[in-house]
Amino acid sequence: MIGSSVSTLRISSEASVRLNSDGWIFKVGDAEVKLFGDPFSLEGDKELADLLGVTPAEAWKIKSMAFKNYWPKDMQEVRKLFPNIVSEDLNVQLLILSLFSTKLRDPQYRIWGVIIESSNSAGKSHLVKEVLRPLRPLENGELILEFSRLTGAYLERKFKDADLDRKIIYIQEAENAPTQLHLVLSEGKLKIGIVEREDGKFKPIEYEASGTPFIIITSTNWRMNPHLIHRCLIISLDESAEQTFKILRHQTRLASDFLFRERFLSFVAGCEKFFREMWKRTPHGCRGSNSFPTIG
Repeated sequence: MIGSSVSTLRISSEASVRLNSDGWIFKVGDAEVKLFGDPFSLEGDKELADLLGVTPAEAWKIKSMAFKNYWPKDMQEVRKLFPNIVSEDLNVQLLILSLFSTKLRDPQYRIWGVIIESSNSAGKSHLVKEVLRPLRPLENGELILEFSRLTGAYLERKFKDADLDRKIIYIQEAENAPTQLHLVLSEGKLKIGIVEREDGKFKPIEYEASGTPFIIITSTNWRMNPHLIHRCLIISLDESAEQTFKILRHQTRLASDFLFRERFLSFVAGCEKFFREMWKRTPHGCRGSNSFPTIG
């Protein structure tokens, strides 16, 4: 029995964890168990304790040590942090890598953004929503700026004297983007001189926004100038019949199997928490090193 071999095991650096598409695999000594749920919740501590045959307090120590030593070994494992996205493995990895390029110190080496093209109802919004969901609480909810439509005049006035560096601007179903957005991306600064009426008089006013944001645009018919495209990744979703079948099969199981749905959503929640910690622990100003910080 697993519990009998683990209950007397000294909590040490031997505890480890890895991520599979169907759960977190904890290894302690010779014992190995799978937790299909949220390992960062109290319920996760209790379930892990039952699986290992230890107390919830000991399970928490094992989990903490395991995650302190854990970092995804490659992009395939990072992609597994988004189990609610069916297939689209390469596209998920490209979107994540592009987002993390905002952590680079020198803006000239960052990717400006990602343009996701496909027909209506192909899953563009779902892909973006799932990848961005863990990041939405960060910076008091102001890391991600989401728009259905964005005009140049709004951009000039809304972000006056604002720091847009590393902000994520998400524009839904667009065919183009304002020239001002291209300027702030390429120059790291948007300085506008205009004349506006104030107190019945026309006065010259200067607006300035600084920093290099990251853009995500979904579109069915992108027609933007080539300068923006050259520094962005263009992603096309899989619209094959096989992919549609995989999505329908996943959705059918979620709708028909209540117990699976409950545990699956708990698993998704745990993956989101870990990805958010990955983002927070990856410092700004990276030079592209292969070393990563650990999550305690």
